[in-house]
Amino acid sequence: MSLFGRLKQLIHQKSEAMRFYPVRVRCDRCGEILETRVNLHNDLSARYDERGRVQGYFVRKVLHGSGRTRCFVAVEVELEFNARRELVSRRAHGGTFVDEFAPSSS
Repeated sequence: MSLFGRLKQLIHQKSEAMRFYPVRVRCDRCGEILETRVNLHNDLSARYDERGRVQGYFVRKVLHGSGRTRCFVAVEVELEFNARRELVSRRAHGGTFVDEFAPSSS
């Protein structure tokens, strides 16, 4: 592969990683790990201030398990992002997050 081809591939991989935010939660009832990803360009809803400027973003996703364990509980995930699309807070109803998270300091 040429140098230009490698560079193009590297840039594409980095932009893909920056476009999606991965989410992993464990169902409180059965323990199944549920995974999804949030498209930071399409899935977010804007929150506006009184002047009409974007103050931040939020998204709500409802995850369902595979049903292998006969658990059909829905796990609701709510994520809040700042105006730069950086994660500020998150909540899971019916489950707990699997990975570590530290809100950005800004």
